[in-house]
Amino acid sequence: MPPGKIAALVSAFVVVLVVVLGALAESSDGPSTTSSRSSAQPGVSAAPSDGWSDEPYEPPSDDPLAPEETEEQEESEEPESPSALPDPLADAEVGSCFYDEGTDTTVDLRETECTTGAFEVVDLHHGTTDLDSCDDVEDSDRSVSSPRNDLVMCLSFLSADGDAYHADQGDCVYGQKAGAWDTQACETGNFKVLAVYNGSDTSKCDDWPRYNYWKMIDGPPDADRDVLLCLSMNYPDDIGYAEVDQCLLQRGSGDSTTHTNTGSCSTSNIVVSGRTPHYGAAAFCRDNGWTTWQNPSYPDLAYTVCFRWK
Repeated sequence: MPPGKIAALVSAFVVVLVVVLGALAESSDGPSTTSSRSSAQPGVSAAPSDGWSDEPYEPPSDDPLAPEETEEQEESEEPESPSALPDPLADAEVGSCFYDEGTDTTVDLRETECTTGAFEVVDLHHGTTDLDSCDDVEDSDRSVSSPRNDLVMCLSFLSADGDAYHADQGDCVYGQKAGAWDTQACETGNFKVLAVYNGSDTSKCDDWPRYNYWKMIDGPPDADRDVLLCLSMNYPDDIGYAEVDQCLLQRGSGDSTTHTNTGSCSTSNIVVSGRTPHYGAAAFCRDNGWTTWQNPSYPDLAYTVCFRWK
């Protein structure tokens, strides 16, 4: 066979062989030379957003594994009726105490011990809801009605500044400058109440005769109920407030000496010749007679008064 034909046959055989091998490769399960990676992880799927819930799982009612509700459980889940709730007003009595956690116009009482800042029940009126029924009750600061219990409670505020909060004109009170103040029997060294005002305008005291001290007593919070007391020191006798050239009747001697304003020089035996707000200032009086007094807790209210005989 000529060499050219042999070469042609060989070439044809090679082509056929390549075609056969290619067909066999396409039907093979062998690995591919390229790969692709899914963005989703195998076996994980995202739940739709509207199918998500933060609520705890509740098995369906027909779930055989779901626990059966007992009658006791059903009863415990029922909301407590208003009549079953505690009612502090129903059991209130004179001497009971409450915090008022409401406002000046809305009452919200919580029972508590009788301590500063609380309100004490000073009277109870049954069979009425008339708030004015407390008007004549001593030391009553607030009245609270309970239509549910058909009663009115008269409440008295327990001020941290003492019971001088309820002092009236003419009462006597005393306390340290930074401490609590209480009502007392009137005596030398304490204060007489000249006037009582709500608020803190001390200028209201200025025109009262013998006024020389004021005291603020704190009232309930969230209410304009602070009390201003206009006060007058109770001096040993009338010479404590005597003015220069005023006539007085002096009696006794030593520690028992008294000075009385008789209202007339014809019935008096001394005339005030000078005074100073200092204790023991005998030198101030020179050759005149003198008397002096002070309360050590209130040295600014001390005096030395000079006098001469008529």
